[in-house]
Amino acid sequence: MEYARVKKPSPCMHCRGAISNGEPRFGNRFPSSHYEGMQTRWLCQGCALGHNNLVDRISQLAGWDRMGYDCIMEIRQTNHEMMSAKKETQLERAMKSREDLSDILVYNLRPVTSNNVRTW
Repeated sequence: MEYARVKKPSPCMHCRGAISNGEPRFGNRFPSSHYEGMQTRWLCQGCALGHNNLVDRISQLAGWDRMGYDCIMEIRQTNHEMMSAKKETQLERAMKSREDLSDILVYNLRPVTSNNVRTW
């Protein structure tokens, strides 16, 4: 599970809809029949969590802990893993701090050009 990082949308292997940059996507890894190594086929969030019922618990997903609170909440709502309102608020606050820190780190890792403008 990750946020899509591609400029060209990748197709969902179930519905064939486009998974655009920044949207959550769920990968199914298997040995490639075309080259040595592993290949990943992607599912959009709706197909992975919808009628296919591929995910029973959020902890089954590699990378779930690197997703934002909103995405994790949608998955946990689908799987009936929500906590009390008080605990959800605490979790959202804690994750917001982590998301802010991650944004700052990514911004500061961007290359600086000769005129001190960050590019990416």
